[in-house]
Amino acid sequence: MGGCVSPPPDEDLALAEAAVFAAKEAKADQLAPEWYQKAEEGLNRAKRAKEMREFDLARKLSRQSRGFAEKAEEISILKAEKGGGS
Repeated sequence: MGGCVSPPPDEDLALAEAAVFAAKEAKADQLAPEWYQKAEEGLNRAKRAKEMREFDLARKLSRQSRGFAEKAEEISILKAEKGGGS
């Protein structure tokens, strides 16, 4: 066996999970469903990649998921402010 194996992307996964949770709390599943769905799907794919020990792919997918979740949260907050917070 040779070559270096990158470490598991635990921190990236944790940050993506936190971002998806924050987006859900901001009602992104209702106010920015496209972005929220991308975030959730990306997170699930990242978790599967980690289970398969494809750590580089898992890290990439985690970071993409986090970006989608942050965008979903941002859109949700803006829509909530425009709509009077409901």
